[in-house]
Amino acid sequence: MNETDTIGLMTNSLYLMSQAMDLIMRDCERRMAKNKECFKQQKKQTFNRYMQAVKTACILNEDLCQDIYEHESKRNYKDVQIWQEQANELARFVLLLADISPYMDYVNEVFKHLRSFKGEGIITEEVLKNFYLKKL
Repeated sequence: MNETDTIGLMTNSLYLMSQAMDLIMRDCERRMAKNKECFKQQKKQTFNRYMQAVKTACILNEDLCQDIYEHESKRNYKDVQIWQEQANELARFVLLLADISPYMDYVNEVFKHLRSFKGEGIITEEVLKNFYLKKL
């Protein structure tokens, strides 16, 4: 695979992540509205500013995703639902991963299992090496 394929996959991943983040954020906002005591004043203000920045990113993402819709309109919107499903799947994956993250053995097993599947071959160890935490 070439660099263009890698950039395309990473760009698509950013679209999906922002959609997944928007889904998680909306649910979090709904839950926080019910639970008025979850943050103190200063932290709540900071979190609200953060949420506004995420919302802005999601709006920008929707503008960028218009490319997808324009492309898909020529195909009768065949894959739009797939994109939506992938965003929901990613949100579930992130939440489940966050839930088990204190148990690194489990996290390592998840990644080991993911690597056992055949993919497109675009994301190689060369690409992934940029996403490992550097040990001090």
